[in-house]
Amino acid sequence: QGRGRYHIYETNDAEILQAERIMDWAQRIQNAFESNLYRVFLQKIVNRDRQLIGYEALVRMQDETGKIIPPGSFMPAVKRMGWNGRVDQWMLDTVIKSAEFQQLKQSTHGKIYMSINLDAKSIGDVSFSQWMLALLDDCDIDRGMLRFEITEMEQLQGTETEVHLIDELTRRGYRVWLDDFGTGYNSFDLLKRLKVHGIKIDTSFTRDLLSDPINRALVDAVVTIGKMQNLEIVAEGVETEEIYAALLEMGVNAFQGHLFHAAEPAQQVFAHI
Repeated sequence: QGRGRYHIYETNDAEILQAERIMDWAQRIQNAFESNLYRVFLQKIVNRDRQLIGYEALVRMQDETGKIIPPGSFMPAVKRMGWNGRVDQWMLDTVIKSAEFQQLKQSTHGKIYMSINLDAKSIGDVSFSQWMLALLDDCDIDRGMLRFEITEMEQLQGTETEVHLIDELTRRGYRVWLDDFGTGYNSFDLLKRLKVHGIKIDTSFTRDLLSDPINRALVDAVVTIGKMQNLEIVAEGVETEEIYAALLEMGVNAFQGHLFHAAEPAQQVFAHI
């Protein structure tokens, strides 16, 4: 917290307990890597007519009893330990090399895309960028089927490494989106500096769209700017018919949320394709 201060140690101090929880999760996260306990879940993305246009791949952890652990439980520790890149590597390698991904191409004739998250710190890491591009170049992928969503936008700086990776992905035929748009102070500035293909409106804005005039104004601004720059726009966290109708009226063309589909294991999704 900085110098020039005193602290009295208390075993039940909130920050002490939080640090202990993070260290406990760090061990569980490491065990999950070693024991292959991560799982891929998928959630549908639909168009204005509720027709499926894509899936977002989401990471989950499985504990020793088989129980699925949501990312909100372990991802804070992942970020605290600086292991975002390890999780991103696991997801990329698992999804791209899976037989199910090839099945998706054959079953839908390449009309349904798969979207994978990349943490901002990952794309700003030179070694991660080199590894990712080499992986993509080595795999036989329908590039129009694979998209990347950059998360943790507040960490983006528009550095040379970040710009280079986005440009290289675009040059190879992949599409790149900014995820959780609007949550970072530099969201709109990044649109001018990074050549992306789409943006995803964060759940925190769609959830209170009908009750918070500021959220509605921000969504309006995002849609307007997105259309001016010919960007694809996806609204996340759509859970009610009323919010869906309001977003339709505002000009949003793609949607994601429990109103349409709750994320489920990839194997279950592919079993019905």
